[in-house]
Amino acid sequence: MSRTSGALFTKFLITFIAAFLSVGLINQNPIGWILILALLGTFINYLIGDLMILPRTGSFFAAIMDGLLSGLTAYILDLASRNFNTTIRGLALFSILMIVAEYFFHRYLIRTKKVAP
Repeated sequence: MSRTSGALFTKFLITFIAAFLSVGLINQNPIGWILILALLGTFINYLIGDLMILPRTGSFFAAIMDGLLSGLTAYILDLASRNFNTTIRGLALFSILMIVAEYFFHRYLIRTKKVAP
């Protein structure tokens, strides 16, 4: 497994755990929807946050943007589905967990030269 694939898998696990702890436990969403949110969040945050924002602005701002993107992704998924529900508290916790996790993940990406970005 390449280092980039490993980093993406780690990012997926981080997103899944944050989603489970927030919109899973607080809002009682099924595990399947949490998995979908984690996949969407990983994909969107990698493309926008890690490849576009992180190289230009640094870890702190990119982590905040990833957290906001994660919350927005969960909210849009809520609007698009009858079976996935969120509350302000669940979305806020998800965003905060993602900001903290992404900050440390970005520091890892920056330290590891063989991983994109």
